[in-house]
Amino acid sequence: MTEPAIHHDRSRRQSVLVTGGARRIGRAVALGFAARGWDVAVHHHESKREAQEVVDQIATRGGRAISLCADLSNEEQVRQLVLACVKAFGRLDCVLNCASRFEEDTAQTFTYNPRV
Repeated sequence: MTEPAIHHDRSRRQSVLVTGGARRIGRAVALGFAARGWDVAVHHHESKREAQEVVDQIATRGGRAISLCADLSNEEQVRQLVLACVKAFGRLDCVLNCASRFEEDTAQTFTYNPRV
């Protein structure tokens, strides 16, 4: 049997970047990883206060977390987001995408216009 191409040093804390980690499912995911001993980067775009609340909650429970702002539609901001995680934690083991965008609509004005 061959060795895996990627080796993880399990003696060090693992780190995760949770996009959209400030609210809804992303918040639950971020808190879940922290409860399991992971360092957590909580990404937000417009939810700065909520992201800081998640970071504070993780810190209160003895975990390590940071809040990072980025527009995920901007490639350079995404690059800087990843670099900020590595700088803060020394590594980045996992990226979990929970970011979403919701736009208000009504039954009268709803149209199907997917964005790619």
